[in-house]
Amino acid sequence: MHLLVDIGNSHTVAGLIDEMQITRRWRFNTRKDETSDEIVLRLQGLLNVEALDPGVIQATAIASVVPALDEAWRSALAFFLKLKPQVLDYSNCGELGIEYPYPQQIGADRLANVLGAASLGFHNGIVVDFGTATTYDVFREGAYCGGVICPGLMTSIKSLAASTSKLSEVSLQWPPTVLGKSTDDA
Repeated sequence: MHLLVDIGNSHTVAGLIDEMQITRRWRFNTRKDETSDEIVLRLQGLLNVEALDPGVIQATAIASVVPALDEAWRSALAFFLKLKPQVLDYSNCGELGIEYPYPQQIGADRLANVLGAASLGFHNGIVVDFGTATTYDVFREGAYCGGVICPGLMTSIKSLAASTSKLSEVSLQWPPTVLGKSTDDA
């Protein structure tokens, strides 16, 4: 069994993978000041819920876009699971080629998305990820080619509300009709 951790700007998602199947997944808010001790406590709680002995986990990997948390997560995983986590970056993407002039600038989330699409058998495509930022990443013939980074849906809503006088922050939900008949619906 493997423990995979995706550390994003807004949320961290951890999952257990057994024989290429997700057996359990957790999502929690990313706290940029979280310590390795706090992460160990979180891991103890999560894995205790599953009644797992940490020794059952044979490998662990991290994809992070929050550099301030990288060392805390590495330390916590090494301490709690007695495993050195693999940290995804441009230099260890297996057979994924990189057609990008500054590969060290590619976020691990974007690489993970393309690697995921490739593992599903896709050789060419665009992966769209709706997070704090909405990213569009292009891959072709087994190589990451680049992409686009835009504000995410909630980021856009918060920015619009903060930058305008008469618009308030609204929850993200389907409106009753496409044509808004109130400011909030619009």
